[in-house]
Amino acid sequence: MGFLSRLFKGDTQEHAQNQNKTSGSSPWPEHLKGTDRDPDEEPCWYAERILRNRLERIFSEEWSGYEVRRDIPAAQLGAPAKSHDYSYGLYLQGQPKAMIMVLEDKDDYRRKSVVSSHRACESKGIFCMNLLPHMPNRRSYISKRLKENVG
Repeated sequence: MGFLSRLFKGDTQEHAQNQNKTSGSSPWPEHLKGTDRDPDEEPCWYAERILRNRLERIFSEEWSGYEVRRDIPAAQLGAPAKSHDYSYGLYLQGQPKAMIMVLEDKDDYRRKSVVSSHRACESKGIFCMNLLPHMPNRRSYISKRLKENVG
C-alpha cells in the first residue's frame, strides 16, 4: 500500500460510512429534525443528494403534468460534442420545456461545455438553468425560476 493510499484510506472509509448513515429515509440533517423550520427552505450548500431530492419533490408536486427525464445528453438538443449533459429535463408532450444542470463546482457555469449546452437551449427557445453547489438552492428560488420561465 502506497503512502497516499494509507493517508487517504481512513478518510474514504469514514466518508463512505457517513454516506451510509445519511442515506436513510430522511434526507434532512439531524439539526432540522423535530423543528418548525421548513427543510426545503434551508440552504443545501454542497449537498447534491438533498438538492436532487428537492428537485424531485418540486417536479412531482408542481409539474405533475410534465415528463421528467434525467441525464439527458446535450447532443439531443443539438449541442456540440463535449458539451455538458443536462441533469434534468421537463418535457410536455414529448417537447423539452426546461433543462437543468446540477453543476459540481462553483466555477463550472463558465466552462465552455456548460455555455455551449446553454446556447443549444437558447437557440431552441428552451429555458436552461444551472444549480451551483455553493448556492443555497432553496425550493422557493427553484420553483419561482421555473414558473417564470416555463410556459
